[in-house]
Amino acid sequence: VSTQSTGALRVLRLTRVLKAERHSKVLGIWWSVLQTNFSLLATAASHAGVAAIVFATILYYTEQNGPSAAEFTSIPKSLWVTVIMLTGEFPLSEFSTAGKFVTVVIAVAAVALFSIPTAILGSGFIRALNEVVENGKEVECPRCGEQFDFLPLE
Repeated sequence: VSTQSTGALRVLRLTRVLKAERHSKVLGIWWSVLQTNFSLLATAASHAGVAAIVFATILYYTEQNGPSAAEFTSIPKSLWVTVIMLTGEFPLSEFSTAGKFVTVVIAVAAVALFSIPTAILGSGFIRALNEVVENGKEVECPRCGEQFDFLPLE
């Protein structure tokens, strides 16, 4: 079997997964939560992008002569390090004193940048679940078929 034919099979499998929304209520709820909260999530993403550029610029200037200067030769090159740091990983451990201060600020900002979309999605799911319960729709476990018994969440 050639690589091209297995690639085509993978694409077909992917389209099947994308059509799974028709068969799963959960994916439908997920999609509606994303659509309902799109503007809030887009705002959070744009703020995260601005923060990444600002932190990359600050690290570029603070690490010019630091121990990791090879990773900060330009702002775009320092951007990948900053984005990785915003996800909670620190690929470099040698920073100047000013760079260490900036990385602490990045670590605190990363928690805030990831908690905002998490809270938006969490409240969206609570709202969606309340709508399901208020409309009298029954929610069942997709594995065993047992009915879930929900109390409205305030």
